[in-house]
Formats: sequence, structure tokens, C-alpha cells
Amino acid sequence: MQARWLTGSLVALVLAGALPAGAQVLRDQARFGTWNVQKDGPSLEMYSANETGATIGVMCVDGQSCSVYIATRSRCENGRQYTGVVGADQGFSDHTLTCRIVGDRFVYVLSDFGRAIRSLRDTRQWGVAIESAAGTTQSFRFIVSGTRDAIGAMALIDKATQRDPRSEAMY
Repeated sequence: MQARWLTGSLVALVLAGALPAGAQVLRDQARFGTWNVQKDGPSLEMYSANETGATIGVMCVDGQSCSVYIATRSRCENGRQYTGVVGADQGFSDHTLTCRIVGDRFVYVLSDFGRAIRSLRDTRQWGVAIESAAGTTQSFRFIVSGTRDAIGAMALIDKATQRDPRSEAMY
């Protein structure tokens, strides 16, 4: 039922001209450039994968709590904080990332949502280098397109579900 509601809502938004003409509406998600946007119950997510299978994404739950994350198979210690450097077209910035284990994936959540989403919003290349507990560095690189459209779609879906998003930095 949720999938049908999302597809119907996205089709209506595309037809109304609210979503870009290039948006591809799929069965239970929409695609904007390299990004997939989907609604699943109380969560709304946009995500994009790189050639190694790592995923960068933005997850919002109940329209109030949003996070930028990197999901990978590279091991990290659940709950541990790691230091990382994000590189984007606009430059570099340091970030704290917290490891969460979700199924067989290791998810690094960037602590400063506002800075993370701003670095993603206007870039074509985005990468992060994360220092491991052993002192080695692992890095992940993503080529992204359609980011502003995907963020805009999340904002429209949020409004269509009449939730009150609390993260101004997102929109």
C-alpha cells in the first residue's frame, strides 16, 4: 500500500510540474540522476551507490531526524566515533562519523547533518577518508548527479504527507 501511495504521489508531482521532467518514477521509488528516493513507513531516504557497492545516503525518520550516512562492508566498531575528512567540489571539511552495524553493512553516520548535506548539495564528486582504529585510512568516492532534485523531492514528499520537518538545513 505504501508503495502505491508513493508512486501515485510522485506521478502526481511530476504531472503537476513539481518534480523535474527527468525524474524517473519507479514502482516504489523515484530516481533523480544517480539518486534513488523512497518512502518506507515513517522513513524517507535518498541514496546512491558507487562502483564498489558502498552507498551514500540521507535518511529522515518521522520528518524530524535526518542523517547523512555511508554504508559499506568495511568493518567498524559499533558505536565508535571515527574522524573523517570529506572532499567535495567546494573543498574539504573534517567530520566525526559514528559506526552503526545494520545487518551485514557497516554504516558511518556523519554527526553534523547541516555541513554534510551542504557539501553534497552542489557537488558532482563527493568522497570521505575515514581513519580506522588501527591508524589506517579507508576512503569512499561517489560520483553524484541530481542531488538538488532528490533533496527537493524529499521535501515535497514530506509536505505531501503533512509532516513537519525540523531540519531546515535539509531544505
